[in-house]
Amino acid sequence: MHWFSTRLRITTGLAGLVMLIYLCCLATGYVPQEETLAQRHRAELCENIAMQSSILAQVEAWGVLTSALNLQVQRQRDLVSIGVRNQRGQLVAASKEHSRYWEVAEANPPKQHLMRYEIPVFAKKQVWGNVEICWRPLPGTSGSFAANLLYSLRLPLFLFAASFIVFFIYLGIMLNQLDPSRTVPTRVRAALDSLTEGLLVLDVRGRIVLANQSFAKVVGVSPEKLMGLRPEKRFTWQSIDGRAIQEFPW
Repeated sequence: MHWFSTRLRITTGLAGLVMLIYLCCLATGYVPQEETLAQRHRAELCENIAMQSSILAQVEAWGVLTSALNLQVQRQRDLVSIGVRNQRGQLVAASKEHSRYWEVAEANPPKQHLMRYEIPVFAKKQVWGNVEICWRPLPGTSGSFAANLLYSLRLPLFLFAASFIVFFIYLGIMLNQLDPSRTVPTRVRAALDSLTEGLLVLDVRGRIVLANQSFAKVVGVSPEKLMGLRPEKRFTWQSIDGRAIQEFPW
């Protein structure tokens, strides 16, 4: 598996750690789940609608209540319909087509086409009736198992992909900035510097890992500044008879 380089292994490990940390935070509650937040928002909205309906029901302001219910449906994208029904079963106020939506939700509970909520309405400290609310299913709960699983994992997968790309680019930049000559033992470097011939040590990518002092004197560049360069691109090479070299020994 030569394609699975050290840089790629480190990148995959770091990206996996980022996703693991996110999943741990999600499991411990430090990062609230989207479904939990949506359920909490719906519960709070249902309570507000029930309180508003209770106040208007006591004064029998059915026209105002109907307008308020239609306004709530228009403002909430996932809210389908709202109705207020008294204990005698009469629908005294409702948004548009509430009866049809309510019957559809009641007839198809296993398929979860719509979600039904009933909240009691109080008047004069007694149960006056109910508020009926139809919601669309929460995202990730109404499709197939594979679709729901993919929806639930979309953020972790995005974090893995995004962190993988960022870490891969970052490691590439940082590894290029490292001094490759430090990988050569000091005693070896001292022995090569004692040679009168110019000598280069290249890595598998063709970059200069070490240049001895003799080579540095010939080209007029310090050994430190030669690190990481590609010799065929930095210098002009000629054979003994003066012809330009097209294929290099390395």
